[in-house]
Amino acid sequence: MDDEKDIRDMLSLFMNKFGFNVYAFESVAEASIAIDQNNFQLALVDLNLQDGSGFEIINKINEQSSNCDVVIITAYDSEDERKQAEYLSVKHFLSKPFNRSVLKEKLELMGYEV
Repeated sequence: MDDEKDIRDMLSLFMNKFGFNVYAFESVAEASIAIDQNNFQLALVDLNLQDGSGFEIINKINEQSSNCDVVIITAYDSEDERKQAEYLSVKHFLSKPFNRSVLKEKLELMGYEV
């Protein structure tokens, strides 16, 4: 989930190549509807979105499914964001910009075979 089309497209391409079924969303509103209708295994969530915060989506994911891994992707990796993420049990961050090998390494550390 990212409101920047280029990043969303890049993530979709990478995740498809890694063997994941991908749903890409640009807004909190779109993602909220999808979370209500699906059971996701993994979510890549940008924090700064045009219609809200990625933390809203992380809260919704936590309410719907305790089995969904969350990776925060952000250009603003502050101590406050890390504290809020820790409170929401999110342990994985990717700082923008990043490349395919960094994403692959993060997924492997999380136990995914890519």
